[in-house]
Amino acid sequence: DRSLSGSGGDASSFRSPMCAQPTAAHRVLVALYRSGKLKRWINQNHDGLPQKAGLPQEAINEIHGAWYSPDNPVIPMTGCLRDDLFDDLQRCEREADLVIALGTSLCGMNADQVVVGPSKRALQDDGKTLGSVIISLQQTVHDEASTLRLFGRCDDVLLALAERLGLHVEEPPIATYYMPEFLLGKSEDEYIVHSAPYDLSGKRCGDGTTSTWDLREGSDLVITGGMHAGAVGEVDGLDREGNVKCRFKLKPKSGKLRAWVPLVVGRWWLEGASKGTVDRLPVVNVPGPPSARGEVLEDDGAAALQQLIDAYAAPN
Repeated sequence: DRSLSGSGGDASSFRSPMCAQPTAAHRVLVALYRSGKLKRWINQNHDGLPQKAGLPQEAINEIHGAWYSPDNPVIPMTGCLRDDLFDDLQRCEREADLVIALGTSLCGMNADQVVVGPSKRALQDDGKTLGSVIISLQQTVHDEASTLRLFGRCDDVLLALAERLGLHVEEPPIATYYMPEFLLGKSEDEYIVHSAPYDLSGKRCGDGTTSTWDLREGSDLVITGGMHAGAVGEVDGLDREGNVKCRFKLKPKSGKLRAWVPLVVGRWWLEGASKGTVDRLPVVNVPGPPSARGEVLEDDGAAALQQLIDAYAAPN
């Protein structure tokens, strides 16, 4: 069952939620990751706050969708989880020795299995699993099965943990935003990765295949995966944090009219692309004709990408 079951709500505000910035808890978790103590982050939120705190994209599973990844739109309650992310979720459930659940009600979402599985193995005393730690203000239905239950604010508990472990927790930027290493000293005209180890469809390659990833204003784009794989669009500038604003012509749920829809690519994706650490790029450039691509490999991903474009362009 890949459904996203459960209930939720929403809140209105005069300020866009995309303006949100990481809390102390986010920064402590990034410090845990950098120290080698945190292996994977399963994020049920869509806000990109872990990456804004410095977490590499490859370290996170945004299982319910993401605001900063056009190939991973937010999943409605009646929708289905993305296959590769669901497979990774199940792998984490099987392999995790200790899981920390932070600020979640554990109210029946599919992602809860990452907490439930290790908790059960620890109770069965399999000799390898430490179980789960649940940190939040409210009770959950899985409290009794947890190895440790802490009631408190995530910021307070994690700052105390950081002090006990002697972690170096970075201070939040003052009057600015987190800057990926790749973009240090660069202008918006340099949002381009040359010789990225990806084929033209955005798939990471280990055979020497490379491509150029151009996220400068006006560049033509294609979404590489998810429900809108094959949708064509373009870069439409940067937001106030330096993330890449895009617009795509997306299929409506019904009818034939396709309207421009704004989407965003988090600028931390440029870091992952430059290092070749993410499995797939969320968007790629529309490839030019073979004559313009220099030496064309037998399978440079262009044919696979064109199939996505053609399939998405077909009538509903």
